[in-house]
Amino acid sequence: NSEVSKYLSIIKERFLELNIPVWIVAHIAKSLKREDLKNMSTRGASAFEGDANAIAYIVNEDGDPARYIGLGKHRYEEEFNTIRMTSNVFEEPVVDGYGDLVTVGYRYSMLYKCSEEARVVNAEEAKEKKKNATKDRIKSDIIELIKVNQDNNINTTKSIIKKEIKGMEKTIIECLEFMVENNQVSQVDSGIKKNKEVTFWYVLK
Repeated sequence: NSEVSKYLSIIKERFLELNIPVWIVAHIAKSLKREDLKNMSTRGASAFEGDANAIAYIVNEDGDPARYIGLGKHRYEEEFNTIRMTSNVFEEPVVDGYGDLVTVGYRYSMLYKCSEEARVVNAEEAKEKKKNATKDRIKSDIIELIKVNQDNNINTTKSIIKKEIKGMEKTIIECLEFMVENNQVSQVDSGIKKNKEVTFWYVLK
């Protein structure tokens, strides 16, 4: 820690003389990657943060394609504390060194002023959007499975659905129950009991 502090002191002194800002990039502990910014810290020597004029963390939220740079500790009054970064990949045909036409991909990014509160809201909306997209995919897969099984005279039971459909079991059952309640599929009583529970299969409306 004392060695890091000494190096940082020299770096700051030399670059301040030249009026050049310095960014030092470091990692945080993996266990902190889902923490709030105020709970994050650099892995390794504490002097990395203790001797800095400002600390910023680059984070991404599950389901949100954007990235965020959020301020941690800083020694000045900020106009805003978070930057939102969005990017898209584009392709363009170019001629390579051999005279052949090839497609080259490139990424174009945009930066926006943001806030920590907006980041949290965006993260929740992205999680909900991802969750809904997963449910839509599961419902579509269930319908396709039932359709194929009906064409082959196979009764599609709940156990078959849980086995064949990709996803968390709880989410699959939620989707199936939703589809029954909304008359997308019908639940047929087989009249057979297994472990004191009636076995059902499902058919398309």
